[in-house]
Formats: sequence, C-alpha cells, structure tokens
Amino acid sequence: MRAGGGDRAAGPGDRDRDGAGAAFQLAKAYGDAAAVWTRTIAKPVAGTVQVAVAGEALAPAGFSVDATTGVVTLPPPRPRARR
Repeated sequence: MRAGGGDRAAGPGDRDRDGAGAAFQLAKAYGDAAAVWTRTIAKPVAGTVQVAVAGEALAPAGFSVDATTGVVTLPPPRPRARR
C-alpha cells in the first residue's frame, strides 16, 4: 500500500469472520535494515492512497479507505471457477 510515500508490504490482513474482506491499517515505515520504526496513518488525505495486490494497482473503486481511521478494506475475493 502507498500513502504519499513508498510502498508498504501488508500481511494477510484481518478477514471478517464471514469472509467479507481484508482490512489493513495504513502505516509508514522509517529507518533502514538496522533500525525501523512504524508510524500509524490515522487520517489519510482523501485521494492520496494507492493500493496494489500482487504488484497490480487497484482502481480507486477496488478498495475503500476510512478517512477517520486510516483502515483500507478490500472486497472479498471472487470465488474460483470450478473445473
């Protein structure tokens, strides 16, 4: 995820119990390999958050951002077609 600065890797996220989607808290990492600290981004500026999944940028309609908490929510994955 990107919020004004560099990319930030996000883990598997917090899935709702019903599988509704994944939620991630925006954060910015500072430092280098020897010493890193992370700052939570709680109030991102509207229109500045960019999200990519597996290296592919999502259109703004492909995710939502809570401007009061900085939580990005992705929709649930589409079911795989059965063969």
